[in-house]
Amino acid sequence: MAGRRHAPEIRERALQLVANGEKQVDIAAKIGVPGQTISSWVLKAGSLGRMTGSEKIDERFTSKEKQRILRVASALSEVELGAFLRKEGVGEAQLKQWQAAVDAVLERPKRRRKTDKEKELERRNKQLERELRRKEKALAEAAALLVLKKKVEEIWGEEDDDTNGTSD
Repeated sequence: MAGRRHAPEIRERALQLVANGEKQVDIAAKIGVPGQTISSWVLKAGSLGRMTGSEKIDERFTSKEKQRILRVASALSEVELGAFLRKEGVGEAQLKQWQAAVDAVLERPKRRRKTDKEKELERRNKQLERELRRKEKALAEAAALLVLKKKVEEIWGEEDDDTNGTSD
């Protein structure tokens, strides 16, 4: 059977059965395809994001069971790992996905509560930023008035103001 290509319908059926939670060994026996071929299909489908219903596999396991499986799997050799995963009904791709999720959570920095001093500094910073914005607006308004004053002087010229009440 080396190099034999299977019909796409067979592959899709096998992937659907895996997504529904059936063990790959059982599927291989049911549809007459080598287990390694099914594993290969599952890996390819998982990497392409085509594994429809893969969340159903996750639903079968509680978080404690996933932790146990990850813990046991980390201590096994590759040969032992394959047998263990088949016994548990977990694909290698699923195991890698769980491990990636755990790694992502562990790499996130912890959020800590702000101290009173930090809160006060943030409050003061916001207050100063508001004041700065207000003063920048006032400065822009003053600059606009100066520009207008210069334009008025250019248009009308500088005239003496005769309002002081003295006459010639």
